[in-house]
Formats: sequence, structure tokens, C-alpha cells
Amino acid sequence: MPPAAAPPQCCAWVAPTRRVPRAHRCGEADAPADDAAWLRESPLPNQPTRVLRIRTNHGSAGFFAYVLFALNQLLFCRKHGLLPFVDFGRCAVNGHDHFASGGRNLYHSASHGSNMWDYYFEPVSAYRNGTPGYEVRPLPSRMLWRLHHTNRKSIFAHYYGAFADKRLGGYDAAWFRTMRYRAHSVLSQYVRVRRHIRDKVDGFWSAHLRGRPILGVHVRGTDKQAEIAGDVVPPEHYVPHIERFLALHPNASIFVATDSPAFLGWLRNRYPGQLVARSALRSERNAFLDSSLTDAYRKGEDVLIGQPRPRHCPHVEAHAHCTCSTRLLSAFASRRRAAAVALRVPAQVLFGRGRICHLLQP
Repeated sequence: MPPAAAPPQCCAWVAPTRRVPRAHRCGEADAPADDAAWLRESPLPNQPTRVLRIRTNHGSAGFFAYVLFALNQLLFCRKHGLLPFVDFGRCAVNGHDHFASGGRNLYHSASHGSNMWDYYFEPVSAYRNGTPGYEVRPLPSRMLWRLHHTNRKSIFAHYYGAFADKRLGGYDAAWFRTMRYRAHSVLSQYVRVRRHIRDKVDGFWSAHLRGRPILGVHVRGTDKQAEIAGDVVPPEHYVPHIERFLALHPNASIFVATDSPAFLGWLRNRYPGQLVARSALRSERNAFLDSSLTDAYRKGEDVLIGQPRPRHCPHVEAHAHCTCSTRLLSAFASRRRAAAVALRVPAQVLFGRGRICHLLQP
């Protein structure tokens, strides 16, 4: 009789044997495994206000993975009556349940401050780091992963972890609608983009896009992992969707957001008089991981700004599947109209101020 299989370990899906080499680890110490016991204690009269220090233990995470870690811990704060404080420093938590635990935060820029969240977003509460009179604690690394990976009441960007079995079932519109509403409720309560970011968006809009119909096209390239999100969709597959829009709006501008210089060049040659794109860090080696591109702050800013702007495009139509990178941006939906085309598999969290994007299969 064969021996019984070993019980599954936390987060085996991320290949736990691929640890960040010790020489490359810079992470802070993990919280004690029982450090969340304080949550089960009822606050006493005159007790200091309890603050959750929001962190991540995934050193190789992309920009919106950081945002997703924050959103799920903000949900946790709301459930437990905690004051949140997002603190994404130079390193991730050095836990033991993810291969990138203890790795560097690749968006951290010492010249812009100690907390990467503050580069792009306003603080999520009145608490400021080091202010006396508060009881500040983080969650242990394993609790971070449970929130991100196995808690079915968390926000999920696609089918993984607790919902990995849905990958074989195709697109579930009701499931993604639930995730959008869940994410929007947290964003609308806590998250505000910094003024200098919004000013850059408005300046780009006024200079390049104002006064014409706009089609936003998000083309994932070098940063797309097939095992997570499906195969890379080449730019020529976008053409039928673009052409349908142009048939209705011949004078439209086509705003392209892509990490791939080759994809941008192909689309620029196809639509030379209508294509608009921001000047951004791009690399066929993936700008996020390309060590020759050293401006860590700008990598994050380019991701945040360089997507179809639902702030200016409240009516967003996504052919195929919405993208991870646009999931935050619809929270800034306001007054202008456009359509966004995004081909990516599987669908991601996209939400607006009460307006949910219409999703079409390609």
C-alpha cells in the first residue's frame, strides 16, 4: 500500500523551494505566529487605538499585487475595527511560506521616502508612523498568505488559490462582478491617488486626448506569465475590435498602454495618425525586472498612469477580459466617455463608481 500523501503546505503553488538567496534577502523579521491573538481580545477602556501595519511578504510582486495585498488587509481592518497603516518599505517580510519572502521591493526609491505606498497614494488613515498613543502591529506572514490566497472573502484578481478550480470552467461573469464590487467598496473608502499623479494624468489628457472619442487599448506583453494569466495576445488580434470602434468613431484617438516596445511599434505603424502613448519605461526584458532600468519610482508611476484612464472614461467596454493593471483606475471614473479594449486571460478586477464594465469574449 503506498504511503499516504503529505498534507499540503501553505502556498505550495509558488514553488517554495525557490527561496530568495540569502545574499539577496533584506526582509524585516516576521511577526510571531501567535501575534494575531490580540485581535481576539476586546479593547479595554482608555486602551490605545489599535493599528494594523499593512505589509507584504512577496518581494517579487508587481505594482498592483502590492495594491491587492493592501486591499485585502484593508478589508481585514474594516472587519476587525482596526485603523490601517500601509507600510511598503525597502523589503518584504522575511516569512517562510513564499519563495520571494524577504526579497527587495523593486519599486522602492530611497530618494522618494521610506514608504513606497506614499509615493503614489495618500495615507489610508489619520495614523502616521511613530505617532505615540497607538498600538501598532502587523500580521504574521502566514496570515498574509491566507488573506491573499485561501480566504474566499478576500479580493481575488483572477482564478488562483481558493478559486483555482474555476480555471477549467471558463469566464464566470458573476464571480468577477462580485470581486469588482468588493474591491470598489474598499477603494472608495480608503484609497486616494496623490495630487501630482492626478495632475500628470490631467495634463496628458489635455495635451493629447481632449475633444475626441478615445479607445483605450491595454496590450500585455513581457510581464505576462502564461501559467497565471494565459498566453500573450499579439497586437494583431486587437485589430478587429479596434476597427469596429473606428467604424463608429472615425476621428477617435487610440490610447495604447503596453510594456512592449515592439507591440507599441506595430500598433503605431498600423494607426500612425491616431495612436497616442505616454513616454514610459519599456523593455522587451520586462521593465519591472530589467536591472538596466534603475528608476524604481518611475516604474511604479508608469504602471499607475500608463493605463486606459477610467477617470476620463467612465463607460469602459473591455473586449475579452479586463486587466489587472486597470482594476484600480476605474475608481477615479468621472466625466468623460471612452471605450477600453483589453485582451487578457483571465479577467481581472475592474470597477468604477457604481458602473461595472461590460465584458465580452473575443
